[in-house]
Amino acid sequence: MRTPILAAIFFVLFWLGGPAAADSWRDYRSDEMGFVVQLPDDPTITQQPIDTTPGGTETQFLIDQGNTVYLILVSEYPAASLPSAPNADYFTTLLDAFVHAAGGTARSQTGMSIGPYQGSEAIVDHGVDVYVVRFFVVGNRLYQVLLGVPEGQESGAEAKRYFDSFRLID
Repeated sequence: MRTPILAAIFFVLFWLGGPAAADSWRDYRSDEMGFVVQLPDDPTITQQPIDTTPGGTETQFLIDQGNTVYLILVSEYPAASLPSAPNADYFTTLLDAFVHAAGGTARSQTGMSIGPYQGSEAIVDHGVDVYVVRFFVVGNRLYQVLLGVPEGQESGAEAKRYFDSFRLID
């Protein structure tokens, strides 16, 4: 009698995305944009020109799961348009622009690095949602690695997995 019940529970868990769903994460690699990251699905990729001076191109890698959004923006600018050694003030300016565009409120900002490159992580409250965004400047590229989740999930296992998996490649 126990065997059919256990089999039914396993079947329901497997098909409803129980523990096996976490295994669907996989490495996504963009050689062109110079990064690898673990994602729960394949991203939608779009590219558009940057309309402000000095111009350039923005490539977006987006997964929108309704209440969770994974977004990597890679903005490529003309040579020497970005600082070679950005400081905290530069990252605060980026955060201010992000907060203004998102219509949220900055909760925190901390310095960080990825390899030899300085960066910043910010948490932005937006109603019942929270955005966590990491900024990195690498040569003529500005990387913005963003996660949008309901409040309380910004430091959960999926957020950690996503951010910890992001790597720059040559």
